[in-house]
Amino acid sequence: MVTMDEQSRSGVSGAATEVVAEAKRELKRKATSIGLAIAFGLGAVLFALFMFAFALAAVAAGLATVIPWWAALLTTAGILALVTGGLAILAIRRFSDRDDAGRRRLSDAVANLRREVRAALDVKARLRMWLRTLLRRIVPHKRRR
Repeated sequence: MVTMDEQSRSGVSGAATEVVAEAKRELKRKATSIGLAIAFGLGAVLFALFMFAFALAAVAAGLATVIPWWAALLTTAGILALVTGGLAILAIRRFSDRDDAGRRRLSDAVANLRREVRAALDVKARLRMWLRTLLRRIVPHKRRR
């Protein structure tokens, strides 16, 4: 005969198992969604690089109608070098010593992220400990002989 205490234990155990299973399903759905978003984003970046390469080839081909083909390729490469140099100068200025506020914001953001990760890990450890305690109360231990 099943006692009332055993029924309540199995109900709590079943509820805890169901909560854990639902959490796993939700995490799996979110991970799948994030994975697909990353894959689509990387695909878009890849095709954007191809598009950029074809645009540069079109510029070189257009210049080749006016000047020799080797000069057209050198001109296109020179334009790319100027753009690359300009972007590099802008990046160096952004990371220079004059922008201490940006560095502070970045270090604060990193510190906040570290705190949030530690808090999440702490919550995970507490939840694990709570579940172990709950399961110990519900499921009797088998004594080793």
